[in-house]
Amino acid sequence: MDTAALIEKTGFTIRDFAPIMARVTGLTLCFYDFKTTLSLSPDLRLPAGENTHTCGYCLAVKTGNNAKADCSKSDGVSNLRAVRDMAPQVNTCYAGVNEIVYPVFQGKRYLGCLVAGQAFFKRYSAKEKAKYMEVLNSKGIDAGKASAEFDKMKRAGEQEIALALKLMHLFAGYVVEAVRSAEKKELHVIKNVRPSKKKLDENVARLRQRRKRIIIDRVLETLAEQQPSQHTLSAAAALAGMSPCHFSRLFPAVTGKSFRRYFLAQKMEKAKRLLADDAVKIYDVAESCGYRELSSFSRAFKKETGQYPGTYRAGVFTGEKSR
Repeated sequence: MDTAALIEKTGFTIRDFAPIMARVTGLTLCFYDFKTTLSLSPDLRLPAGENTHTCGYCLAVKTGNNAKADCSKSDGVSNLRAVRDMAPQVNTCYAGVNEIVYPVFQGKRYLGCLVAGQAFFKRYSAKEKAKYMEVLNSKGIDAGKASAEFDKMKRAGEQEIALALKLMHLFAGYVVEAVRSAEKKELHVIKNVRPSKKKLDENVARLRQRRKRIIIDRVLETLAEQQPSQHTLSAAAALAGMSPCHFSRLFPAVTGKSFRRYFLAQKMEKAKRLLADDAVKIYDVAESCGYRELSSFSRAFKKETGQYPGTYRAGVFTGEKSR
């Protein structure tokens, strides 16, 4: 039975994928970047928490000082690489956990990533394990607890990995077909209204604008989980499945600002919030906003607000306003 028939006759939804993957391969299945795209079809909505890594070892690792940022960076790099190459990737995070990242495309349009893992794809030697424990200990993680959970981790062999790839290929086909079906239904509703040509043109324009907004919103959601240094036009364009030139024209049409101006404004707003806390050093504010040099941050802040950071901070505490 093909995916279209599966959708129509069985009511099979994306939520059914995870139990199948776990039962057949022992791997945990997660879904990334699908939130906006899958909202097109109620049957595809994911419950909250389906994107989290919840094995015992991962939970131990998440007790680190900057665990959320470290994990997001690790996931983001592998996802971007898979999207760039339009091919599955095997990722190994900084804690040694392995997963398969499988990008899903509708033609050249990126829909999201299926991720199967939360396991080890090899048997680590005592020396390799010790190196991972050293890294985790440096991040404020209880190495004793992490070590115990490390030993309990599932291990997937070549057979399980090969089977997981086959299942992910099937799942990806289902997602593409489901999204295509949802979009056809949406267009069918518009056509059946039979409005005047002017009204039809307006509906089509709104639909196109909505498509653009969905793409930009998805990109912004993904970038919001990454470090400011990763907010580049080429990375954003890759997430949207477009060339940088095409994306640079689309972005201001939706947001009203160029890509550079949008994220510069975001950085400056973040800087203002941090500067309002007198306990945060100005050089820490600069680093949090993605600036390696304090002088570069000061110049950018002065150009955007008309004041240097120190002057702005002084004004906050004396009640003076800046633009």
